[in-house]
Formats: sequence, C-alpha cells, structure tokens
Amino acid sequence: MMLQQIRVVEKPEVYIRKALRESRKGKKVRIRDKRSRQKQEELQKIRIYKDVLYDEVQKVVKSFPSFENLDPFYKELIDSQIRIDDLRKELSRLSWIRQKLLVLFRDYNSRVRGTESIIKIKSIQKEFYGRTSSLLKKSEKTFKFLENSRRTIKNFPSIKTKIKTICISGFPNVGKSTLLKKLTGANVEIQPYAFTTKSLLLGYIEKKLQIIDTPGTLNRYNKMNSIEKQAHLAIKYLAEKVIYVFDLTETCGYEIEKQIELFKKLKEEFQEKEIIIFLSKTDILKPEQVESFITYLKDEKIFCDSEPLKAYITPP
Repeated sequence: MMLQQIRVVEKPEVYIRKALRESRKGKKVRIRDKRSRQKQEELQKIRIYKDVLYDEVQKVVKSFPSFENLDPFYKELIDSQIRIDDLRKELSRLSWIRQKLLVLFRDYNSRVRGTESIIKIKSIQKEFYGRTSSLLKKSEKTFKFLENSRRTIKNFPSIKTKIKTICISGFPNVGKSTLLKKLTGANVEIQPYAFTTKSLLLGYIEKKLQIIDTPGTLNRYNKMNSIEKQAHLAIKYLAEKVIYVFDLTETCGYEIEKQIELFKKLKEEFQEKEIIIFLSKTDILKPEQVESFITYLKDEKIFCDSEPLKAYITPP
C-alpha cells in the first residue's frame, strides 16, 4: 500500500550530520594552483552539503501521498486521525525549506566565487552551514509532526479498496471473529471476553471478496476511538453488504433488546447497504427460541449456518 511507503522522518540533526559527512567525501580537485584547488574543493563541499539536505527533505515530501488521489476511505481516515490540512501545512513547510536552501546556496556560492582568500572562503562556508542548519532546526516541530503522522498512518489497516467488501458488525463477543474464521479460514485469535478487537481483522474468500470484522457500537463519530472510526469508515466507504451478528444466548453480555437497537441503528445509518443477519451460538439454543426470533424479524435475510451464508455472499 502506498501509505506504507512513507519515509521515516528523522530529526534535523540527522540530516545535517549526513550532509556534513558527505561533503567531506568530495573528490580531490586536480588543479596545480593551490589556492584555486582549495577554492574549488570548498565550493564542492558547499554544493554537496546543499544537495544532501535538499534531497533528503525532498524524499520525505514526495513519499507522502497525493491526498487528492487517495481512496475516500483512507482520505477520511487520515483526516480523522491527523487532519489533512495540518499535514498539508507541514509538508508545505518542508517544500519552503527546500526552496530556501537553494536561495542560500546561490547566495553563498556566489560569495565564495568572488573571494580569493581561503580564510575568508572557510568563514563563508561556515556561515552557510550555520544558516542552513538553523533553517532546519527551527522547523524541528514540523519534522516531529510528520514522523508522528507517519507512525499513525503506518498502523492503518492494509485494506484493499478495489475489491468487493463485506463488513461483519455487532456487539463485542457475539461471535464476529469466529464467523470471520469460518467464512474465510483467516488465522484469527478468538478470545473469550469482550472488547478484544484491537484492530480491524481481515479475511478473504478466493481473492474475490474481502471480509472485515469491525468493532464498535456506532457511538457518535467524534466519541469513537481510532479503531471504531476505522470500522465506521470501512462500512461507509467499502462495504457492499453488512453481516450483523446476533447472540441470542446473551452470553456476550448484551441483552437481545440492546442488540436489536444497534441493528436498527445500523440499518438507519446505512440504508443503501444490504444488512444480513447471522445468528451465532444457535447450537446451544432451543429450536423454538431461534424460530421465534426469525419470525420476529421475518422481513430480514437471516442465516444460522456459515456455509449457506458463505454461498450467498461469495461472488460467482
């Protein structure tokens, strides 16, 4: 995924040290006249120093994606976690630093060329190093912000946005992860207690269908945690269908009335999507309990077995 290719953003001192190190590796200038040779070598050091700083900053800027071309899912996800406007602002700051480096280089390069004294040349060179180092160090907050943003983005799920997608929804511990495992064979760790999903869990059916186990209970968006927001946006932007899992045994810790309330909330918020019901743990229920519930929601598409459900959702 393009977002995983964002470069590590180092502290300014790291780039400055690298630039100084590389500038000292310049090739020896083959000119007989000592003064002219020294002058050309100092000019070379200034150029290399500038080139390294410019290239490193440019690599960081270019490694961030074009937000205009991002899939809406990832675009809103970034905006919800970091704010795209803030990212643009700090990336613009780095672009400004690049241009400022060129301006400073042209100025100091010209001053060195117009000077014959080696002592003066070294003084100008030192001043150039100081100005450019100060330029980067004064923007330390920008480098830190971009590195924190990179780390946040790196933890985003690697979701395929171009294939058919179904999201599994419902309260914690109702059996969503178990169902994902049955449908896809995904290596999902099942825990016997609530609130175990720390990230979106993904599985695939024959590379035709992506299934996402989405945590969260559809609280107000601004009150959701990071993973719940990812789940909400996955349903909003990616899901063609949603499988809502009911636990009629109530061993999940949530009464049927609460589960029905969340189901209706899901249907109301995502009216354009097909909502399919799956009844989990039916093997420990009396048949009449299951039939009674199916009758209650007779207008809904309901499955009690994962195999018929898999056949229904799998593309031809």
